[in-house]
Amino acid sequence: MGRLAPSRAVTIVILACLMAGIGLTGGSDPVRAAAVPWSVDRPRSAWLEVTRPDPRLCPSPMCGGVFVRALNRWQLRCADGHHARECYVGQVDWSALGLDPDAEARLGGEFTARRVVVRGALFAEDLFGRSIPALRVDEAWRGVTGSRSLRDGFWLVTPSGIVCITHPCPVLNEERLNSRRSRALHEIDLASRSDASSAQVQEGLDALYSGAGLVVLGRHRRVEGPAGIGFELVAQEFYVRVAGSGGGERCGPVACGPGLECCNPLMGICVEPGQVCIQ
Repeated sequence: MGRLAPSRAVTIVILACLMAGIGLTGGSDPVRAAAVPWSVDRPRSAWLEVTRPDPRLCPSPMCGGVFVRALNRWQLRCADGHHARECYVGQVDWSALGLDPDAEARLGGEFTARRVVVRGALFAEDLFGRSIPALRVDEAWRGVTGSRSLRDGFWLVTPSGIVCITHPCPVLNEERLNSRRSRALHEIDLASRSDASSAQVQEGLDALYSGAGLVVLGRHRRVEGPAGIGFELVAQEFYVRVAGSGGGERCGPVACGPGLECCNPLMGICVEPGQVCIQ
């Protein structure tokens, strides 16, 4: 069989990525995931962070808001439908979090200062007959250490429920934010690159195993042991979920609604207390 010409091979790869729904992502991860197959899960709303405040001088909210970008991606769809590397947001709706006014104001300041990442949706809000780019926040996650690196990727890490008598053991699951990629994770390091204190590391571990999980900005390295080769996620920064975000605990790719509890995080199944759980 003849070999494909380089230009044709590149075209086929690009088409395959588009058919699979794989978007261009920012940053790089030095350890490839070939040894651990990726599973596919449909992403929900977008994960976002502020890139910069709007310095323009005109009546708010037409000016004076913030610009946001999608985590791990080069572009996002703005409220008016066009795609760009960053989108203007004139209004932020925090009401879904159920916070008091003071807590909401503090969170808004931290969001503008890039200490908070959110999961939410951009939309056009009608205000006095004018269309205003707005953001509805469904979840907010607060950074613990304040350490950042633009070269790392953002991941949502949750417990897998697996227990082993050897290592490396896939005790965690990780989902690359704003993608359909998820896989098993064997270890996590919250301290060596983030300079987190012991109290901050404990805060991160408590959040990780509380049911909400942990959003981690970091990169991977390979680990080896009696069970073979695994992957460790080394954090540059990690984020804990703001209390009240979304109204329910995290259950794999979804958030449980009010009065529900997570019974199967791998499949994202939430049930009422005492109800039979499908495993």
